[in-house]
Amino acid sequence: MDEIFPLLGGLVLGLAASQLRPVWRWTAIVLLTPLIACTAVKISGELEVDWGYLLLDTAEVAVTAVAVVALIGWRRRATCRLTMPG
Repeated sequence: MDEIFPLLGGLVLGLAASQLRPVWRWTAIVLLTPLIACTAVKISGELEVDWGYLLLDTAEVAVTAVAVVALIGWRRRATCRLTMPG
């Protein structure tokens, strides 16, 4: 259950970042991923157990955010190809 916070954080970050220009998109992901991971570790209480959880949650947030951005980009390109004449 504790892993839901980093996954939801990555999902929200990916959705928000997908609305930005590509340069700002990746900048936002790089800068906000550690912040979201720290928040997730603090909320779940894993920080008192081991600092290794911070690395794990950082990876989860980053992978989820990048996957969401990639899926949204793929969906936009697929929709664009279907609606273009010709």
